[in-house]
Amino acid sequence: MIYPKLDIKAGKIRSLDSVLNKWNKILHKYLEKAHYWDCHWWHIERAILSSFAAAVWKNGGIALEEYGLEKRKKQSEKKRKEDRTYTGRCDLYFETGKQKFACEAKKITCGIGGKSNPSKTISLVKRELGKACDDAKKIPKDEGRRLGMCFVVPRLPKDEIENKDKPIIEFQNIIKEKINYSSIAMVFPQRKQTRKLNTEKYHYPGVILLIKEV
Repeated sequence: MIYPKLDIKAGKIRSLDSVLNKWNKILHKYLEKAHYWDCHWWHIERAILSSFAAAVWKNGGIALEEYGLEKRKKQSEKKRKEDRTYTGRCDLYFETGKQKFACEAKKITCGIGGKSNPSKTISLVKRELGKACDDAKKIPKDEGRRLGMCFVVPRLPKDEIENKDKPIIEFQNIIKEKINYSSIAMVFPQRKQTRKLNTEKYHYPGVILLIKEV
């Protein structure tokens, strides 16, 4: 099977290149098995994060989701010197090659197309990626390289589907130009593979994963 090209820029985290390629294939495989009626990016954060964890395993690594650990409080949250940590959970720990990573993730849906507001979209993406990074900073450094992850799902009004390529390209470009990230992966399957990914009002053509090391 030939998969559509994945727009990957592993950037500063070169060890993620093969993982992101595996992630692309996993998303497409599920889409195919669901007969193009369902996809990971339609569901909650945990569902799409699990697809990334699966990509790590497929790449020969290991992964653990939603595990408990002692987190560090922000400076503003420290009431006493001895009150520096609290018991929390980390969204994802994984190892690939010789690299270890601990991650916090967010998932958001944002409008694209003629009725959308690009400035508001960028503000939303920056805010949620920032939240993921702030959460990642609370993870102890000995867990590995700390990453904030944000899965960005564009939503296009159904009456604009016929001209969907233009708003998708514009959305991709503005994300790449306006957002500060370490790695990025954009998965937008071919038109015939996503034509059923609709609700009553909207179409969901793909997903962008933004990763930032803290």
